[in-house]
Parts: sequence; C-alpha cells; structure tokens
Amino acid sequence: MKITQEQINVLIRSNFIDKLLKKDKKIIKNHNFSNCDLSCLDLGEITFLNCSFNNCNLSNCNLRKTIIKKQKLNGADFSGADMREADLSESELQNADFTNSNLWKITIIDGDMSWCNLNGAILKCANLLKSDLTDTILEGLVI
Repeated sequence: MKITQEQINVLIRSNFIDKLLKKDKKIIKNHNFSNCDLSCLDLGEITFLNCSFNNCNLSNCNLRKTIIKKQKLNGADFSGADMREADLSESELQNADFTNSNLWKITIIDGDMSWCNLNGAILKCANLLKSDLTDTILEGLVI
C-alpha cells in the first residue's frame, strides 16, 4: 500500500496538534496558527484559548463542538469543514471562507463575519445573534 504525500502531511499535522494538547484535556492555549495548514485534521471538541488563526487553512476539518471564542480568524479557510455545534462567539472572522461547510447549530454571537463566503454552507439552527454580516456572500445557503 502506497502512502501519498498528502496523507503524510496530515499525519505530521495531526501529531503536532496531539503534542499541543495537554494529557487528558482538550485545551490548546496561547498558540499562533496564523498562515498554518491544518486542513483535514480532527479538531473536534477542542477548546482554543488565546490563539490566532488568521489566514489559516482549516478546510475539511472536523471542528464539531469546538470552542474558538474571542479569537482572530480573519481570512481563515473553513471550506468543507464540519463545524456542527461549534462556538466562535465574539471572534473576528472577516473574509473567512465557509464554502460548503456544515454550520448546523453553530454559535457565533457578536462575531465579525463581514466579507465572509457562506456559499453552499448549511446554516440550520445557527445562532448568529448580533453578528456583523456586512457584504457576506449568502448564495446557495441552506437554512
């Protein structure tokens, strides 16, 4: 069985995240993921505290029940990500790409989602109370 370079890259990124997690805890603190490629990783049910994800590639990630509150996620790529029941409240999400993401029951209260792309995203039962959606792309949105 031949392993592709992409599979090797995913294993390396996964090992890196595992090392950041405290033993028996799902918390990552004080880390800068800006401009990083974290695509295709299982980051479900992790809480990120005082982290930055500006221009981070999180495409096709499992982010179910992940908490990324009050974080910087400007320009992040969440395309194809499973973000069911995640909480990104009070986060800066300007220009983030949520194309074809599953945002079922996501919570983004008082977030800045201006200039985001929600094309084809599933947004059923989402809570976007007081979030700024100025110039956000909403084509093909499933509500």
